Amino acid sequence: MTLYLDQLPPDESLMFHHVCMRVDDWSGSVPAWPSALSVAIEGGSEALRFLYLDAREFLGHYLEYVWMTPERWNQVGGR
Repeated sequence: MTLYLDQLPPDESLMFHHVCMRVDDWSGSVPAWPSALSVAIEGGSEALRFLYLDAREFLGHYLEYVWMTPERWNQVGGR
């Protein structure tokens, strides 16, 4: 996935790539996302939805928003 590969540094050093925020209501959250930021990638399924906004110009990294069913949240280790 080029969203990740394009951001790798030329050496083995670490680099902060994105911060993730979980939302409770996917459709209700869409209007609240910053309109000045472009969508880098969006996808998911019935159990999980995700969206990356490109905030590199302002923050130096992407902003990820994710929604998932309670069952999926438990599967990935959520409480």
